[in-house]
Amino acid sequence: MLETLARPAASSDRAAAATSAMRLVIDERDRLVVLDQGGERTTTDTVARAWFLNGDVLPRHLAPTASNGAVLIEDVSGSLYLVPIDDWWMAPVSIVPKELALRSSGLSALLDRFGTDDPPPGHFASAHVLTPTDERRRRRIQKILVVVILLGLGAFLTDAFGPIVLAMTRTPDAPAFGWISAGAAAANALVVLVVAAGRRRRPRSADAPALRPVAGPSWFRNAASISADDQGLVLVDGQGIAQRLATPDRHLGPDALVRAAFVHDEDPRVLLIDGTDTVRAQLPLRLWAPSPDEALVLREFLQRLGVLTVASDDLRNQPALALDEMRSSRVGPSSLMLPNVLGAVPAYPFLASSAFTTVVLAGARSAGPGDTATIVTALFAAIAVATVAAVFVVESSSRLPVARIRPEQHGRPDQPALTRRHLVAVGIPLIGAAVAVWYFEQGNIFSATSILLLVLAVPLVSWLTFRRRRAERGKAPVGLGRWIVIGAPRGDE
Repeated sequence: MLETLARPAASSDRAAAATSAMRLVIDERDRLVVLDQGGERTTTDTVARAWFLNGDVLPRHLAPTASNGAVLIEDVSGSLYLVPIDDWWMAPVSIVPKELALRSSGLSALLDRFGTDDPPPGHFASAHVLTPTDERRRRRIQKILVVVILLGLGAFLTDAFGPIVLAMTRTPDAPAFGWISAGAAAANALVVLVVAAGRRRRPRSADAPALRPVAGPSWFRNAASISADDQGLVLVDGQGIAQRLATPDRHLGPDALVRAAFVHDEDPRVLLIDGTDTVRAQLPLRLWAPSPDEALVLREFLQRLGVLTVASDDLRNQPALALDEMRSSRVGPSSLMLPNVLGAVPAYPFLASSAFTTVVLAGARSAGPGDTATIVTALFAAIAVATVAAVFVVESSSRLPVARIRPEQHGRPDQPALTRRHLVAVGIPLIGAAVAVWYFEQGNIFSATSILLLVLAVPLVSWLTFRRRRAERGKAPVGLGRWIVIGAPRGDE
């Protein structure tokens, strides 16, 4: 029989996260098992010993979010496994005393059963890290990306220095050089499409009845929900990131929700509190139940899960845990640079591979702009660059939340200004346009187009970043033209 120990702090609805964990369990043979939608992913041998490790002793590459520490497991075969508490507890991370984090996450059961006073092994840096996201799958894709980038670099070097080698060796021109670039561009485009496809959202199961927010932006009302599955309560935010919480009708550990406190003050809210008196999530009533009838529906839904609903004057108010428009708003943009709960490969590696392919054509292939190899390379490069651009636009500007702030918090109205940032927003496109015109006059249309697209991407990315920063500070974003007029600001002024 499987006993659930903990659930992921958050799980993603992206296709690349289809193999992410649903729960961490221990079986009848005392083996730890990570269960995902497809079944078992990682299984230890029978657990022999367990230790608690403070976050300050853990190498960052092992547990980058382990500010609350981790549980180190040794099985009977001598293999070591590390379970970072924060990955299996709460998002965003809240630093609390050791005992509270262990009990509220459910991981205290490991130390209760297998804890030992023996000193932990000194070589725990080599331990296997049990995380909700499928790191092995992501690393495989990243290795493929490295190969593709090297292919692009090889194509560039072949095109750039191939003619020199041919001239020095007095060898006739070899058309195979052009087809090397075409092959590299095709491989690059294929991988870019596969990685980008991993970012598409998967529709969630509509089998269980769900409560939807009654207020907020349309994208929030369509995506966010409160429902239940065979493990307990499921809270899904506007970005498609889910939080799973145990409930008393399915789980009796201290990590299960025992109370829902309805607080009616200047910021009406429902505090979802577990058996350790820890607030695990917060529901703003303005979004989920602004009327008495809607509040009654929410109460009855929670009561059916065994959660006690009470009127309370609890003073705790934790906006970071609120299921509102702002929740997880930075997950998509941050996934462009670094791995996170989204489960998708960061976009910058395949941006680099696409850039290599574009550079191949923009400079080195100018001698034969009309031959078949160049046209094939141009086609695949265009596909890759367009896909990368679409990923950046979607992740940076879709489902854009605007923070609620008081009127007196607004800064000065935007006024036209001339700043140094105009060198980026205006200067680079103008210089790039001049170079593109020169290539066009030489008859190399693709090189001209490639350079123009690359230099236009600089202000576009800057503007998308500005929009999100501005929205997070409670001011409505402005269009690209107006952004340039007011000085191309960063958005955090």
